Amino acid sequence: MKYIDKFIELKKTSEDYWKNISIKKGVYGFQIQNGTKWNDGLSESQLVEFQKIMGFEFPEILKDFYTVMNGVDKEQINIYGNSSHKHSYLKKFYGFPDDVEEIKKLIKWIYEANKIDEEEMIDKNISRIFPIYHHRFILINQKEHPVLSIYGDDIVLYANNMIDLFYDDLEIKKTRLNYKEKINYWLD
Repeated sequence: MKYIDKFIELKKTSEDYWKNISIKKGVYGFQIQNGTKWNDGLSESQLVEFQKIMGFEFPEILKDFYTVMNGVDKEQINIYGNSSHKHSYLKKFYGFPDDVEEIKKLIKWIYEANKIDEEEMIDKNISRIFPIYHHRFILINQKEHPVLSIYGDDIVLYANNMIDLFYDDLEIKKTRLNYKEKINYWLD
């Protein structure tokens, strides 16, 4: 429960920010829609079920996140820079139980793109990955649980942790990337 207060603050701050957010007209890529809210967090039994389905115990920061919030109530919109393309919508924030299959599919795709499987990861002490939203993945077994941006085999260190990730990507507060620990395999 170390991170609960930080996620409660993040939930309130982001929802306040989203109340009056406007779609940026020239942007290509998915944007948060006005009035978006976080879904309620998971109960303890739902969290246990989620971990069981995924096949591993979540670190405290991920448990606390899902205790406070569990995806959002609106899909994100891509207006394609106000070009003539039809707008598209995508659910970028993953929740339980709705997105379990998508989460598993994303993890599998990344493992295949990087030519690794779970058995080899365990043998070589390589951290599991878990998508928080879109192609931002928390490192499950890594100290302090940094976040990588992973798209296929294109991998970069993206945030020190989930809290910094959300503050930066939701344009609420700029944080400084200063994670110093070695990240086995993913950033070799």
